[in-house]
Formats: sequence, C-alpha cells, structure tokens
Amino acid sequence: MTSGHEAVKADLVAHLSANIGDWVDVVAVDSWPPAPALVAATDILPVDEDKPWPCVLVSTTSMSTTTRDAGVGSGVFIGDYGVRVTVAVRTPKSKDFDQAAVGRDRLLAAVRYLLLSNPKAGDDCAVLTADFSEQTDPVAVDAKGRPVAVGTLTLTVRHTETVPDLAEYGTADSAIVELGVTDADGSLFTNQHYDAESVYDDPADGYDGGTEWPAKP
Repeated sequence: MTSGHEAVKADLVAHLSANIGDWVDVVAVDSWPPAPALVAATDILPVDEDKPWPCVLVSTTSMSTTTRDAGVGSGVFIGDYGVRVTVAVRTPKSKDFDQAAVGRDRLLAAVRYLLLSNPKAGDDCAVLTADFSEQTDPVAVDAKGRPVAVGTLTLTVRHTETVPDLAEYGTADSAIVELGVTDADGSLFTNQHYDAESVYDDPADGYDGGTEWPAKP
C-alpha cells in the first residue's frame, strides 16, 4: 500500500504531469519555456547533459496532524504535509542569464496557476490554496557554462488515509515443509547432462529432459 509522504508526492507528481503542459502554454512567450521534460518526486536536479530540462521536482518536508477526532481510533488519519515544489530551467545558450530567469519565473507561475485553479491532486489529496510561498534563487552556472535558474514553491497539502488493520493481514505461526527422501544408494535426478540416460522426459510432469545420476551399474 502507498501512504504518507510517498502517497502525497505520488499524487502531486501525477497531477502536475497530467496538467502542467496546458498552463505552460498559457504563460510561455515565444515558446519559452518549453513544457517540463521531467516531473518527479526527488530533490536532485537532473545531471544528464542535454535532458531532461526544464524540470519540476516534488518533495515533502514535514507533516502535522489536523483533525484529532479522525486521527485517533477511527481508522482514518488526516495530515497536513509541508511540500516543496522546485522548478528549474536551463538555457540552451551559454551566458543567457535573463532567459533562464524568465523561463523559471514563467514555469513557477504555471505551477502556481495549476494548483490554485485545480487544487485537488487526487482522491485523498488536496492543496490548501491559502498557504503558498515562493522563492527564486540567483541564476547559477553549470559545469559547461549554461545558466540554470531555480525557484521553489512551498505549500501545504492535506491528505486523508486509512490506518491499516493488522487483522486483515493475518499472521503465520507455523509452516509445513515436505521433503522427498531417497535411499543412500538410490538415484538422484538432475537436468544436467550425465551418462546420456534421460528420464522424466514428459514436460507435463514438470521435468525437462532430466538425466539419471549416478549411472546405472
């Protein structure tokens, strides 16, 4: 089962992946920035030489309970998760710092507009639209001199999940193991070639051309 931080990130990634392209089309000017090539639950920017950029990365940072009545004894848990959504844009042209920053700002706006207009990220997951904050960092340069602009949107996601009932999973107190035994001087059968004496040739019996070992005297 998927729950907690994992479920929140998965729901947001699916929501962003399915819908962010439409909002990028709205905010982009002269096709800049392009739609994200990567939307993923990770904290690490891509290291590939040419792709996948731009990118939108989702990570959770904290969780606090909200509805105590639902959180204890009812089988239902409701939590508010602090989530960080990072957008990153790298320009294809070296030293184009302004374009990197503009692309980052537009992609950040596209994420914001999507989550404000459609905050329901899944059946059990919703963005609290009254609790948004954003930050943009100075444009940096990668190892090949290409400008990289990063921005972060911090928000709260409310997630409802069912507490697992251990009784449904059951426990195993014992197990029965059956072993076949042969005489010390009897024959063992293997599917490795030996003495060219094939036995159990019928695939219907579950054997595949086994041979008898040791060889008959």
